[in-house]
Amino acid sequence: MIGRTRVSRAPSDLSAIRAWLKSLDGEDFVALAPASARGGPYDADDVHVTAAEVLRDRELPADTPYIGWHAQTQAWDRKGRLIDLQMVYFGGDRARVRERLETIPDPFEIGGGSTDEEAFHIGPRFDAAAIDRTRPEQVAAALEPLHHGHWRDGDLRFRLDRQVGASALEWLHSVVTDPAIEAEHRGTAFELLAASEAVTPQELVAIHAEVASAYAQPGEGHPPWYAAATSLIPLLLEHGRAREAGLLAARAAARRPEGWEAELFALAAPSPETLAVAGELGLHLAEARIRAALAGTSPRAEAIAVAERVRATADSATTELDALVSSLPQVGGVPAPVGTVAPLEQSARRCSEVLTDPAVPAWLLNRVRRKAAPDLADLQADGEWAAYSRSPFHDESRDDLRGLAAALAASAQRLADELGDAALAWEPPATDSKYSLWKTLDEVRDLTNSQEAWFRATLLDPPPGAAAELDAYLLEPLVASRRFTREDADALLPGWRKRLARKHDTYQPVQPALLSFVLGLQAVDHPKAEHVRSTVLGLKPVWARGIQHVLRAFADGDPRPELRRLVAATHLQEQHGAAVGLVLSEARMTGVTPLEALARTHADLPRGVDVRSLGLELASAQPRLLNDNVQDSPGRRELAEQIVADVSLPESFRARFGG
Repeated sequence: MIGRTRVSRAPSDLSAIRAWLKSLDGEDFVALAPASARGGPYDADDVHVTAAEVLRDRELPADTPYIGWHAQTQAWDRKGRLIDLQMVYFGGDRARVRERLETIPDPFEIGGGSTDEEAFHIGPRFDAAAIDRTRPEQVAAALEPLHHGHWRDGDLRFRLDRQVGASALEWLHSVVTDPAIEAEHRGTAFELLAASEAVTPQELVAIHAEVASAYAQPGEGHPPWYAAATSLIPLLLEHGRAREAGLLAARAAARRPEGWEAELFALAAPSPETLAVAGELGLHLAEARIRAALAGTSPRAEAIAVAERVRATADSATTELDALVSSLPQVGGVPAPVGTVAPLEQSARRCSEVLTDPAVPAWLLNRVRRKAAPDLADLQADGEWAAYSRSPFHDESRDDLRGLAAALAASAQRLADELGDAALAWEPPATDSKYSLWKTLDEVRDLTNSQEAWFRATLLDPPPGAAAELDAYLLEPLVASRRFTREDADALLPGWRKRLARKHDTYQPVQPALLSFVLGLQAVDHPKAEHVRSTVLGLKPVWARGIQHVLRAFADGDPRPELRRLVAATHLQEQHGAAVGLVLSEARMTGVTPLEALARTHADLPRGVDVRSLGLELASAQPRLLNDNVQDSPGRRELAEQIVADVSLPESFRARFGG
């Protein structure tokens, strides 16, 4: 017999970290084991809940320091290599936590944790010596993981969702000041330094000179210094160099006139140059705000004047006015800095002011009322929710917000009474705008006859350039309100797979069009229903699994054992679909309502399934089966109160909806 030679392999990064965590865990410090998709913790809050349970089980003091992370991490690859920053949440004394974390072995380093609210992070130690700066591909490869995962804050600033380590910052400074490195890479390095608030005065002067020179040259599109320009303009403003910032912003806006980028550039630095560019590019809201900033006048008055001009002269007045109307409540009073989000109270008061402002012309007020109706509903719901969530710790704020929500509702009602039925008429959204679809159609589930006619006509003959989400917003209410017909099905069946079998945005509140289509075919008992359902069940992409789990509820026989296995075994992002399938199959097999079926099965669902949100959705008249990103609202809390009061439901289930 030939013996096998055992190959000695170095432990993976995850194994090394796991062993280190185990060495930290003891009587005076709790280090939770690395999270898993099956066992949790499932989010940051769950880390703290799990840690509290461990402290209680070990009979340790409540202020014992602890660390842990949750299962939604993407920092590790399948081989256990650390490929990104791993956020580490903590509790207890921050200095004691940092002291323990700094014992981390090579080749890792600790960052973050500069405040009690900021998590620490573990990352690979940055090795600048291994990067050959004369080779552009090596510089790009080193920048990519540092730049990965950023998000744009609605203005020109970059906000990194993970901090850059000290060793990496030192290397970035050397890249920015090295003229031998390509402009694009130096611009990215400058952007990262700006996001980390680490740009030196010397770097600001040098980079501005190079960026301004690049944008002064004739041409279209952005030069390689684009990344640096997006961060340079706000920095120039902060240093009192408004004229230079305005000139650069105007040139950047003119280089790429389409979309939100041009408007952000124009708004970034109000100046005669940016005003001229805003007018040339048709950036009407930006034009109004820049005029107000330069003249010291009311932004709302300037916006009204622009709206009057657009109404009288523009060929595409409807589309252009929509942008002004939707934003009118946010241009009242003193203009906020670009990209800032007004707090709830400020937004609500501005909406109320617009609705009662005698300076707003009747024709524009009418449009505002129709367009702003969904926003007003959101603000009322948010006001109630904020008041509810702050109780009982902030009684004064709670009462103020409740009063504000009531005043907002009253002002909206007064305006509706004054303008009559025309103000309340439903107006179809712009079909090429994802935002317009969401704000106009998000809560449309019961259709009027006029709505049904528009929904059907648009679904069967979608306009050119329609947003990818349009089918989902049209199909769901038609099916949910039982307005979907065999004729609709016959018209959609040719080419249905190419049109509807597409990836659904996880954060999109509406139900996937593909699921609505299958449910609609089943509802009208279409002869092709089973064929389409079987085809969908056979789709291979990962995105289809949530839909497939729901459709398994309608399979022949008893699908519950298989769905119970899937609920326990599937990835976190698929668990919701598997849970819905289990609940629907329980309802079908036992003859109870879906809500009653959830009450029977909720104890078996993993912690990753939000039973409360699912229950409130099932309790509504037309549930969205694959929407687990539900916001609370007064209407939903009424449903919660009804569930709590229903003594026929198990007490443990009703407890999920109290408080």
